[in-house]
Order: sequence, then structure tokens, then C-alpha cells
Amino acid sequence: MESLNIILRDSVCGRLLNHLSNERLFSYHVSQTLKIEDGPSQDPQQRIMVAFVGPDDSDIPHNWPTLARMVAGFNVMLLNFSFYAASAIFTPSILGIQEAFQATTAEGTLGLSLFVIAYGIGPLILSPLSSLPTLGRSPVYVLGSLAFCLLNIGTALAKNIQTVLVLRFLGGFVGSAPISVGGASLMEIYKPTEVPYAIALYAVSGVCGPILGPKALEILDSNTLALVWYHGFHHRVDLFSSTRDLILEYSSTTSKAPSRTDGKLYLSE
Repeated sequence: MESLNIILRDSVCGRLLNHLSNERLFSYHVSQTLKIEDGPSQDPQQRIMVAFVGPDDSDIPHNWPTLARMVAGFNVMLLNFSFYAASAIFTPSILGIQEAFQATTAEGTLGLSLFVIAYGIGPLILSPLSSLPTLGRSPVYVLGSLAFCLLNIGTALAKNIQTVLVLRFLGGFVGSAPISVGGASLMEIYKPTEVPYAIALYAVSGVCGPILGPKALEILDSNTLALVWYHGFHHRVDLFSSTRDLILEYSSTTSKAPSRTDGKLYLSE
């Protein structure tokens, strides 16, 4: 039960339910508080350090139950897998794109190239954003995944090759959240002795994406009727993205250290 509370408490749905229930559901049970003399000073220039209560604080990800840490790590690896799978699944659809939009081979393969270029640029912006005290990791994960899902819908409904190329570039950019902050999240979730194994599995999830993605497409194609190959591909990627987003919204927790910003008066460790 404790693991379930931790998993849901900081998720998008958990925060929404907490707000709608007037903080009765998935609320924080503060067991340790600051002494009065340790509270904020009236001096407007004093800086207040915001951090966990201590090394045994139950809110520190390292102190979470094993199940909660496993679910949080699985979310990161699922994002990594699905993103790289979406990149590779595009390749079998190139011939369908050329036929559907009367495009050349160069234009058809450009959709893959732009996606790869975009996910090389995305981490340069998304990674620093996740370190801002006002944002943290979860908004980058959830909003990036939601945008990736919506852009897949747009790509599936595209009426010309230009729209496909633009949306593929944007999809690669916003969907690059896993490779921009995934490693940092795993280091915050797992203990130092567990981090090497977590990073290894994280790398494996990225490698398995391009390998298993096209195989999954072949299985779906062999069991799906009345779908245009190209559009069917994007609907399937969108279905996978939607399922991934649903899991993420219900179980994506915040692993970053607590922080509070008010001008330059509050700092986080």
C-alpha cells in the first residue's frame, strides 16, 4: 500500500485527485517539521535552503520501497524503448509514403533523418528545463510524451509529404525526453550500488526499441485488415504512445530533490 501511495501521489492523476478531494486523497503526511527558530527570517536578504528532512526521509527516492523504485525505473525505460521504437518503425513505411504522396526516395527517407536530427537537438533544451525548480522531471516526461502522441495523430492524418516531415521533426524533438533526463532520474531513484544495473537496463531498452519495434509492426500488419499500411503504422505508434502516456500519468513520480523558488531567496540542494 505504501508503494502504491508513493507511485500515485506525485503522478498527474494523483495530484489532480488530491486537489479535487481537498487534499484528502494522496496527501503528504509530514512527520517532521522545522522548529520555529529554524523558520524563515524576516530578513528579506536571507537565503533559505530547501531540502529533505534528513538522510532517512521517506520521500527520498533511495528510501522508497523496492516496488515503488522498480515501477519508477520501468516508466523511464518504457519511455526510452517506445521512443526508439517509433524511430525505427518508420523505416518499413517509407515505400507506403512514396506511394501515398507521390514522393521521391529522398523525401521518404527524410522523415527518418529529420526525426533523428530532432532528437539530437531536443536534449539540449529539455535537459536543462528538467533541472529548473519550478518544473522538475515529471512535466518534461508527461508533457513531452503527450505532445509526441498528438504529433503522431497529426502525422497519421497528414495530407501531404511536407506535413509529414514537419511533424516528424517536431515529434523527434519533444519525444526526446527519455534520452535527455532518463539517466538523471535513474540516478536519483536507485542507490549507488544499483545505479550501474539500472543504467545497463536503460541502455538495453534503447537498443531493443529499434530491434523489436519493426517486428511488432510486422505482427500487427499480419493481423490487421482494412488499414492503409502507412496510416495504419502511425495509428499503431499513436496507440502505443497513448498507452504509454496513460501508464505515465498514473505512475510517473517526482524523483528530484524538493525546491522552492521566490526570487533568489530560496535555494535547493
